[in-house]
Amino acid sequence: MEIKNSELIGRFKGLFSTKRNIALIHDNDGDGLCSSAIIYKSLIKMKQKPRLTKVGLIRGVHEVKSILPNEFISELREKKIDLVIISDIMFENFKDDIDRITEFAQILIS
Repeated sequence: MEIKNSELIGRFKGLFSTKRNIALIHDNDGDGLCSSAIIYKSLIKMKQKPRLTKVGLIRGVHEVKSILPNEFISELREKKIDLVIISDIMFENFKDDIDRITEFAQILIS
């Protein structure tokens, strides 16, 4: 396989160049659970065990403006989470949640 975007690959590797306080947020359907399991196992292989995992799906998600409760975002901050990995959740509709998290952590959306 040929890697064409070396800058992007370098940025990705840089996310894991030091020990991170990672939170993994995922959907609770089949593909969300599977994708988060793959990410979790990959993080373990990189010696980057997530400190916190959270199912981020709320039923009726299209009717709400926030997918993550304020208490959870506060918990991320209190636990000094500096990298949040979001797996299988359509976050383009939840810009406010992303903005609140980026005040204290980097975000990787897969």
